[in-house]
Parts: sequence; structure tokens; C-alpha cells
Amino acid sequence: AAKAGAEKEMLWKKTFAEYEYTYPELAQEYKDAMAGKKPDFENFDELYQFDKPLATRTTSSVVLNKIAAKMPTL
Repeated sequence: AAKAGAEKEMLWKKTFAEYEYTYPELAQEYKDAMAGKKPDFENFDELYQFDKPLATRTTSSVVLNKIAAKMPTL
């Protein structure tokens, strides 16, 4: 079992290295997500700015879209 696991890990590392070469920005996003890195939402003022009053459901959608723009792995 250990040998099979080691072989799968080696294959994963090779595959990810190829992916990282082809898609460096996406690979970095993946690494950041796996490391638990998150954007600085404390200084994300536009998250709380709205042009007009909105229904709660609409506000939720707007906020999630703003977060997703900063955090694609959401």
C-alpha cells in the first residue's frame, strides 16, 4: 500500500508540475487555497458599498460575487 501511495504521489507531483508550467496563475491560486491563504477582507470596503437599498437575497448575491472576484477558489 505504501508503494502504491508513493507512486500515486509521484504521478500527482509530475502532473501538477506540468499544470503549473502551463497555468502558473491558476496553480498559484490552488497552492494558496491549499495553504489556507485568503484575501484581506478587512480592507475590502467595496464589499459593503451599495448604490441603493437592496433585498437581502440580492445583497447576498452581490456580496458573494464580489468575494468570488477576489477569491476564485470560492
